[in-house]
Amino acid sequence: MTDQEFDVIVVGGGTSGAVVAARLSQDPARRVLLLEAGQTFGSVEAFPPELLGTDENAWVGPEHNWWYTVSLTRERPDPVPAPRGRVIGGSGATNGGIHLRAMPEDFSGWGDGLWEWPDALRCYRRSEHDLDFGPDPAHGDQGPVAVGRAHPDDYTRLYSAFDSACLSVGHPACKDQNAPDAAGVGPMPRNYFRGIRVNAAFAYLFPALHRPNLRVRGDSVVHRVLVEAGRAVGVETIEAGRLVRRNAAAVALCAGALATPCVLLPGVGAQLRDHATVHVQDRARSGDIFPPPGAPGRNQAVLQLTAPGSTDRNDLQIMPSYRADWLALTVMLNQTVSVGSLRLTSAEPTQNPVIALDYLSRAEDVARLRAGVREAVRIMTTRAFTEISAGGVADGPPGLGDHELDEWIRGHVSTAAHSHGTCPIGPPADGGVVDARGRVHGVDGLSIADVSIVPVPLRNNPNATSLMLGERIAELW
Repeated sequence: MTDQEFDVIVVGGGTSGAVVAARLSQDPARRVLLLEAGQTFGSVEAFPPELLGTDENAWVGPEHNWWYTVSLTRERPDPVPAPRGRVIGGSGATNGGIHLRAMPEDFSGWGDGLWEWPDALRCYRRSEHDLDFGPDPAHGDQGPVAVGRAHPDDYTRLYSAFDSACLSVGHPACKDQNAPDAAGVGPMPRNYFRGIRVNAAFAYLFPALHRPNLRVRGDSVVHRVLVEAGRAVGVETIEAGRLVRRNAAAVALCAGALATPCVLLPGVGAQLRDHATVHVQDRARSGDIFPPPGAPGRNQAVLQLTAPGSTDRNDLQIMPSYRADWLALTVMLNQTVSVGSLRLTSAEPTQNPVIALDYLSRAEDVARLRAGVREAVRIMTTRAFTEISAGGVADGPPGLGDHELDEWIRGHVSTAAHSHGTCPIGPPADGGVVDARGRVHGVDGLSIADVSIVPVPLRNNPNATSLMLGERIAELW
């Protein structure tokens, strides 16, 4: 098999791309080439040590990071960094290892009846090996991605105090945050196994590298999709400073919600969604509430809750975070009404697009995030939480009226880096870019298989859903 002889080229070796390449190459008659812009490695042992650990490292150096910049709100147009993984495994190799699924309601009306909750659940289950719940109607134990949880008895002091504080103000205990009816506080599902974050390259791609019909190339930046007579016939890449043409019968774009639009076409990217976050901070009473450096202890528990008056279940998420001697409750707007945009400024793939998240441009989002911040303050001022903190909240929210608190939120909002929806499923007249099978409108042989096709504001962290999307598009291929 030469570099020019492929049935499918998969663009992007991140979470969805690794799944698509591995699943499509299960057919020995289908020749698959996976192109990754970052470095590739052939085994877990060869992977960079700084990307193995279970602690968050989204801020790794430029050799493994795209370092996009985004503007957060219309009032704060200056760009801020937005990390994205540039390495085999993608952002799944640099994120916090959170394995929360979207809500069942998020799969209503995606088109042609192909994305109903039973279809999504089947693909979620196929991707996972749940170490706690095993095989039951809501979980899988035959998939390649290990999913586990910290037992409350093993929580660090920070997470133990958080759990007790949430329960003390009336939030229910939730043993399974991936259950379809999940709500309340409980252990966070995480794709960790024996101290290693299990990204999709580890789980799907590396075990498939022995296949003669699968080839993986790193340091290959896709410049554009080649289209002839209305059909995708390959891609043009930049490799070692030179342009290279790679031909194939079909192309699957899996470069993520920020990069896929850049490869695809000008004019897409107008339906960008992301999750806004705000950190409510205080100083820690002592350093022993945090785990030792390098020890697994982050993202042990989460509170899923619904804002007062909201009709959208679990539209807020609260969880502890920490840095140096500061601790915080991070409030995430888990379902956004505000819509951002991505705009290309150059045909060169090395030039980052202009990304405006437009957080808080809708009053509904401001009101829900305000409610989340007030709830975080209530939790932080409980007796259980003040046993580990300096005694309350360091600045801002306590005592502020709604207008003043809204202004404080606008000045402190940050990004969860959970972009999705830039190339949504739907008819072209409604701004849709692909059909329900991920096929790009107007270009035969070109598909998209990543979170850019999500046509709704997605609840929860997107990595588990990226795995599911890869599974489902491969199933529909």
